Amino acid sequence: MSISPDEQLHEFSFISQEEYNEVNEHIIEVERTPRPDSTVIQGNKIVDLEYATEICMELQFKHSQRCTLGLLKVHREICNGLVSTIVFCCNMCNFQTKCRTQKGTEEIGLQLNYACVWATFSGGTTFKTMTEFLSIMNIPSLSYRMYHKLELKLANDWKKPLWGSMEEAGIAGKEEYDNAVATNALDVDGVPWITVYLDGGWSHRSYGHNYNAASGVAVIIGKHTGKILFLGVRNKYCCVCAKAEKKGEEPHEHLCFKNWNGSSGAMEADIISEGFRESIKMHGLKYWHFIADGDSSVHAKIQQTVPYGNEVRKIACKNHIIKNYGTALYKLKNDTTIAAAGRKYLTVNAIKDLENIGTKAIYINAHGDVDNLKTDLENGPYHVFGNHLTCNPLYCQCIGDFSNKVAEMEIAGIFNRITTVLQRIVVSQGHKLIDNETNNRAEMFMSLLCKFNAGKRLNTIQKGSLQTRAYLSGLRYNKGADWQSSTWLDSRPTVPGTAFQSFVRKCKKRREYDSCT
Repeated sequence: MSISPDEQLHEFSFISQEEYNEVNEHIIEVERTPRPDSTVIQGNKIVDLEYATEICMELQFKHSQRCTLGLLKVHREICNGLVSTIVFCCNMCNFQTKCRTQKGTEEIGLQLNYACVWATFSGGTTFKTMTEFLSIMNIPSLSYRMYHKLELKLANDWKKPLWGSMEEAGIAGKEEYDNAVATNALDVDGVPWITVYLDGGWSHRSYGHNYNAASGVAVIIGKHTGKILFLGVRNKYCCVCAKAEKKGEEPHEHLCFKNWNGSSGAMEADIISEGFRESIKMHGLKYWHFIADGDSSVHAKIQQTVPYGNEVRKIACKNHIIKNYGTALYKLKNDTTIAAAGRKYLTVNAIKDLENIGTKAIYINAHGDVDNLKTDLENGPYHVFGNHLTCNPLYCQCIGDFSNKVAEMEIAGIFNRITTVLQRIVVSQGHKLIDNETNNRAEMFMSLLCKFNAGKRLNTIQKGSLQTRAYLSGLRYNKGADWQSSTWLDSRPTVPGTAFQSFVRKCKKRREYDSCT
């Protein structure tokens, strides 16, 4: 670069003063590129905030004593389900240290994952629902491998207290035994006998025609205590075995939950008969009387496979009998092979009245004479349709027969149809209805199982999931609304959290309030 003699050099440079001034007057445009967000920690985290802030401040303070100018920066994250280990690195000396997002030892610190799977089952949901819930909140979820591992641990942790309460030394069996001895309910050999409730269910709904469920559950409940004495699960599917069979290979070593090769319809009878066979061994008791729905295969199986099976007597659940009666009446109402002139008498209100009078007849004859019960049951249609000549004054105060439609219905042919249905479904079971019993206790257990089994609308049969949910239902039934806190204390080295305990107390109070209203 040449400089003319007229131009004066700047004192600190080889450029002229004019060029120097031009450079200084030039406007420099600065573009700021936004700094990318740190990707060291992915998503949101569930953190023990008090512990995390204290430990981070403590780590920084201790490190500043050896490296006065250094700052601990987040270097990387090690994920273990919902619990993370954060690795810090000094920006000056490269010193590294780490801390977890949860307080306590490694086992206690990782119980957040355990609690997450617990909550998933307690809420009646599945792995997919849990993952969706966490993902929407941008919280990385557990892997399925970890979820299933914790599921097996939960099943074992829930099974122990449940079976402990059912064994002879447990609360339910001992109370039933003591009550039977106190009331002198003994057979000729001096063995106490009791009455129990029975019921069974499948892993999905049958809708009256789809009887092919891969899993089934059945329960035996003592009448005196209202507690579960036996619980069983049958599975005819194992996903590991099924995949190996499809590939033509031998399945690798695994925990196989397949324990049934028969039909779905035979599951309940097999579980119940097993419970009867184990009654003396488990509780020192005989189940002489059982209250159940109209499934005759259960009674037949008990008589065939239980040593004292021929002595066992069945008591019918009046709710199921009356329900079946109503169902048959609705079929008559909709049967187009019957003349419309006759079907018009069988209205919805008339069917409800027929069901109600049947229930009343069973109630007023409870523990009485079977013949009187059958007479009152047979009189039900006459009472509903206006002929009160032979009505029992305990349930009828009508005088005369001003609204008598019986003669018209007999001419139309519908009345004989109604009495035939009544005789077949209700009157023929009179000797089983005389005790005026219901199977509500067992139905309560099945409703709990339905809640914890996603309403029987999702596939929960793989890898023992239904078995875990059955144990959960048993604990909820036997221990009541506060089952979670007591079961947590039995299975975990720590006490439940404050929010957890508050939730359990609210559930218990709500349950007590509902029972009083």
